[in-house]
Amino acid sequence: MKKSLLTKIPQFIFQNSTRGLFGSKIEKATSAHSVLLAEQQVLYELEIHRVKPACTDEFEKICADRVPLVTEKNKDLVKLAGCWRSEIGELDQYVHLWRYKNYDDYSDSFERLRNDEANLNIKKNLSKLIRQRETQVCLSFTYWGEPQSRNESHIYEMRSYSLKPGSLIEWGNYWSKGIKNRLEFRCAGMFTQVGPIYHVHHIWAYKNLASRKESREKMWNKPGWDECVANTVPLIRRMESKIMTALPFSPTK
Repeated sequence: MKKSLLTKIPQFIFQNSTRGLFGSKIEKATSAHSVLLAEQQVLYELEIHRVKPACTDEFEKICADRVPLVTEKNKDLVKLAGCWRSEIGELDQYVHLWRYKNYDDYSDSFERLRNDEANLNIKKNLSKLIRQRETQVCLSFTYWGEPQSRNESHIYEMRSYSLKPGSLIEWGNYWSKGIKNRLEFRCAGMFTQVGPIYHVHHIWAYKNLASRKESREKMWNKPGWDECVANTVPLIRRMESKIMTALPFSPTK
């Protein structure tokens, strides 16, 4: 069978070395970026739907049917890491985060689903309910770790940053130190490979808004946090934040 064109997605696009991004000393690139990033195989698909306000209930019902269809038919390839509904910020927005072991699994899953009649029917029904949709292929920052399931109810804050081109390594260097002060609240941290380039997404988990406020205020008493903020803010072109809650079928609550 002829391989999908998706297998040719570039593993990374940088102007500089990537070593500092993963917690090691920055060095000059002496080989292909795909070789430098061989240690970073796991990737994520960030799926974002902006739904018509009157159609959110129906959208959630269809998604509840779609998730087991995708995971059961591709359980050897893909895992649902989380799915959320926006509550504060841009409303009527839904975020699904899918995990793949590597690009081959992503490509194989893509091929299966685009030829699966049940999946195509569900997508057709969903298309009637949405205003806009997009997907982004992302890599996870190694120092962030993988999303952990939470059994108790939480709120999630998704902070998205558009960085200046060429600044991602510097961003990773500072955040690999800054994250040490926020480990208990981390959910996911990733940067885009396909979609809007030089975009970073941080997803944090809190008990409630009061917990979020308290934790963020305490950060300023942690050593090195002020340095992390001072050095990363100039790298940002645009940023946004939204508060989300997990959907009933999300593996993390």
